[in-house]
Amino acid sequence: MTDRVVAPTEPADPAPAVRSRWQSLEFNSTALMAAGLINSALGLVFWALAARFFVEAEVGRAGAVINTAVMLSTFANLSLGALYERFLPLAGHRTGGLLIRGYLATGLLALVLGTVFIAVGPADELFTSSTGKAMFPLCVAVLAAFALADSVLVGLRVARWAAVKNVCLAVLKLAILCGLGLTVAGDGGSMAGHTAIEVSWVLTAAAAVLGVQTVVVMAVRAQARTEASLPANRELLSYFASTFGISALASITPLVLPLLVVVHAGATETAYFTVSWTIVSAILVAMLMVCGPFIAESAAHPEQLATLLRRFLRMFGLISVAASGALGLGGPIALWLVSPGYAENAWALMLSAALVPIASAPGVVFACLCRVHRTMLPAVALQVVSTTGVIAGCLWVIPRHGITGIGWTYAVVETVGSLLIAVPLWRRLRADLG
Repeated sequence: MTDRVVAPTEPADPAPAVRSRWQSLEFNSTALMAAGLINSALGLVFWALAARFFVEAEVGRAGAVINTAVMLSTFANLSLGALYERFLPLAGHRTGGLLIRGYLATGLLALVLGTVFIAVGPADELFTSSTGKAMFPLCVAVLAAFALADSVLVGLRVARWAAVKNVCLAVLKLAILCGLGLTVAGDGGSMAGHTAIEVSWVLTAAAAVLGVQTVVVMAVRAQARTEASLPANRELLSYFASTFGISALASITPLVLPLLVVVHAGATETAYFTVSWTIVSAILVAMLMVCGPFIAESAAHPEQLATLLRRFLRMFGLISVAASGALGLGGPIALWLVSPGYAENAWALMLSAALVPIASAPGVVFACLCRVHRTMLPAVALQVVSTTGVIAGCLWVIPRHGITGIGWTYAVVETVGSLLIAVPLWRRLRADLG
């Protein structure tokens, strides 16, 4: 793989200096991050309302169905999102074809995965009708398209519309849930509670995907007037394999950690961990959302990398400090609002997790620059260190210190990772900043 940014033969945006503040790197990044936080907050409200309208069994069944569909849709996307964020700015007249092939591939894989799950998974426990089983693969495909749309919009450098899409989804989802909840309660329950929850979730996702296609088509038409400057297929495949490896490694930790807590700390501690770590994850994911616009802008305008990097570092530094403060100060308050018992038993986890945003910041910047320069092996190695370190550390610390040790483990592992990449990161920054 090459270790430099390859300039496009004809930039997709020939006059980046005159881009309005509504199209700027800072605005797109901030909009994505804010939308992620709003979406997470409204997601908690969604499930709280669902619990008000329907009995626990219905809410639990719907939650299992939706979580399964989200998991399968994430796998079906094959980490194409990272590929789109990096290379759509260089795709020129090939943009439309790349998007069509990507949507078809992920859609077909989503249908296959959904069908396989119905055939071999616990479908009878999750679905009460044959219609629900038949519609499940389509639900997986809709959620796969919804998730991929974010990266498509980032790669087309209109990330602000991804923020609009996600916020509108969260609000509309609540409105439909309330409408269906009142209807089900008023007519004696002609529609099952879990069906109402699933419909409100998937229907709004489908509407959001259709709604953003106008923006996508306009952006594709604009890029169709430029020449493509994509690297060779071999490099694209190598980049794709690396990002898929990173995504697969990153997905291991959130799958394994709850199991470790259940086995070594018990079900009660698992409840405290699940609620508190949901808050932590929302903050950390929101932090990472600002990386996509920087990568896309750097790919489109490599000649402005030094300027873009300075702006990104300034913005990301402020966000990291703010995220740390939000977890350290706001985290215990949020737990108290959920329940005083949660605050009493998980506040120490929140305080230790507050160190993670700052400890992980150098690694995030390093991974972003690896994507910009298309040198992905160091980023894969860093993810291997993070995944193995967290899981091994939690295996040791949970039986001895409970869930509080999870936050400290994350902070220590991220600090070690930052130290390991300190020298190459410094050299890369010196070269890029001139």
